[in-house]
Amino acid sequence: MYFLSANDTDPTYTGAGKTYLSCAIGKEFCRRLHKTRYVRMPKLLVEFDLATQTGVGISKLVKRYSTYHMLIIDE
Repeated sequence: MYFLSANDTDPTYTGAGKTYLSCAIGKEFCRRLHKTRYVRMPKLLVEFDLATQTGVGISKLVKRYSTYHMLIIDE
């Protein structure tokens, strides 16, 4: 699994193209037949809260996201 974090781009400027760059990298991974997932951090936090509250468990959530070769988490 590969990780692209905010530290890999300049996190300080609005409109600098961080999301665009993340999507472009993810698209290239898809072209090379790597299983890729793009998720926004607020959605991931909601899924995490639901997993802990409903008893589904964090391990199932981690297992679901660990099946991807590239996981892009955007702010």
